[in-house]
Amino acid sequence: MKGWVIAVVIVVALVTAVTFYMLLSRGGQEVALLNAERLLSENFTGTYRLTESQLINTSLISEVLQINGVVTISRSPLVGAEVTNGTEFVIQGGENSSVYVESAIYKANSNICLVTKEMPLGSVISKCIPYSNYTKYTMLSYYMTESSLRNARYIGIGHWKGEATYCFASVITIKPPNETIAQSPAVEITVNVTKICILGNGVIANMTMTTYESTQEPTPTTIILTINETLVNYSFTFNQREFDLLISNVTQG
Repeated sequence: MKGWVIAVVIVVALVTAVTFYMLLSRGGQEVALLNAERLLSENFTGTYRLTESQLINTSLISEVLQINGVVTISRSPLVGAEVTNGTEFVIQGGENSSVYVESAIYKANSNICLVTKEMPLGSVISKCIPYSNYTKYTMLSYYMTESSLRNARYIGIGHWKGEATYCFASVITIKPPNETIAQSPAVEITVNVTKICILGNGVIANMTMTTYESTQEPTPTTIILTINETLVNYSFTFNQREFDLLISNVTQG
């Protein structure tokens, strides 16, 4: 009889512990998701280790690019700008090359502008379109993250440097307008986020996703892009100095 009572007590204790853990997990995942959405409207700088595979199919060629590197993304909704910099190691056709890229997307008077600088070539590309044509689709990476969070389905717990992360998955479809700042019009972009793991404060620690993009002009093209990124470090700031340096010699169109 005594043994039976002990067994019942153990079972009750286990059930209570599991229930408590599930409640904590549920509360944690909801808070993490809300904080991640909130951070999209606040200053943030995050450095990520990136691996990327890009398959390009056209009627003429089929090409695969492998990219590895470290990228830092800094955004400020208050300034209306996002600046990105990083070193990428690109493998193409058996050749390995290293490229350092800086870019910025920002509002300028009545325009929304893109500036990209590539080293070692030193080339600078600048383009602006009227702000009246600006939509949230203009910054596709931002919109993909925002939509992925809003369509997220909880899949479990992960870890980053000893901290718990809350992981989600989602699938979204994007139909961009006729004009975007960074690329040719796309017929449709499907984004399959297989895993996006978020710290309790809303910072994205890991993300794995595949995008499928189809275009019709100038020739029918399909691009399949698989990205895996892991957080290195972060701060709740905006890299104003680098942003100012990047756009300082650009004449607004």
